[in-house]
Amino acid sequence: MTILWLAAAAGIDERIIGTALKRVKWSERPETSAAAARKVLAWDIIAHKLDEWRPSASHIARNFVAYHNREQIGQPFLSGDDASGIDEATFFTAKQFRPETLLGNRLWVFEGSGSPRRYTLACHGTIVGLKKRARPAWYQRKRRRDGRSVVFRLDDPNPVAVDVTGLGWFKRLRIQQQSFQNGLNSIDDSNAIFALHRLANPSAEERSVQIAQAQLSREAKQTTDLIEIASRKRDETTRKIFIDARLGQGQFRADVARLWSNACAVTGCDIPEMLRASHMKPWNISNDGERLDPQNGLLLAAHVDALFDRGLISFWPNGTMMISDAIDSANLRRLRLPSKLRQKLSAGQQRFLAHHRRSYFN
Repeated sequence: MTILWLAAAAGIDERIIGTALKRVKWSERPETSAAAARKVLAWDIIAHKLDEWRPSASHIARNFVAYHNREQIGQPFLSGDDASGIDEATFFTAKQFRPETLLGNRLWVFEGSGSPRRYTLACHGTIVGLKKRARPAWYQRKRRRDGRSVVFRLDDPNPVAVDVTGLGWFKRLRIQQQSFQNGLNSIDDSNAIFALHRLANPSAEERSVQIAQAQLSREAKQTTDLIEIASRKRDETTRKIFIDARLGQGQFRADVARLWSNACAVTGCDIPEMLRASHMKPWNISNDGERLDPQNGLLLAAHVDALFDRGLISFWPNGTMMISDAIDSANLRRLRLPSKLRQKLSAGQQRFLAHHRRSYFN
């Protein structure tokens, strides 16, 4: 009977349910069976128990999405103050949210860049703080000088950006959010919420796919940069100089190699085939002069370059290596890390390296 099932689901004492069941068995007709059960299990008792069991609305986490326009702001989302620790990040919004609206709820941060526009789920977490903050200079408006800095605890201390551009649920979400013009807003689309939680809790196989997609995304960005160079630089000689620089080759590589005495800045390895010339300040936020400036380069052995490129290592101004928590002690021993830069950095090199620490280091 439905009433007995509801009573059990609501957590009413088994002895009371047992008494009601006995009364049902003693009844001769179905209509008297229900009446007999209700004499022991009144509807108001069951309703009261169900109310106690059901979580209140204030305990059900809501979902919010935030949008970071990489070109407009000039750097990736996890940079600046957000890169100083791996546990928490902040998102600025001009909206005057009240703490009770956001605290304890879920925040999903999307990042857009490039043309045609590509979108990634950059990171996600639980909102733990809300602070009044003056708007950045690029966001200042008359009579509107303050906003909110939303602090959220990251679910993953080393998030892998997931490309969501072509996913159906994301396309619908983008329409609902009017292409994210609102910056930070709540979402109620159950399909989108389900898909987001699936991305946040991937299986080992799905995680491997996400990492592979992130690698493809980096390669796609490089291809986009090369296409942009080819279309913008009309002179063939100039095009070659910039394409070589983007690939860490040509005159840029030669100039960087000369600064580091033709050997890895960390290990001292001098096998040319093993060395890579990496930009410290990312290509996409550098101007043309910075892209060709050898002060913006590090000559690194291939395995060190891979760690540097993915933000798993960086360097303090004095050359001391910074190590991401994603590298465990066993691998540190295998890689013979940490190590220190072999020579003192110039003022220009320190300035460029600061961008790498803010923009890429995890």
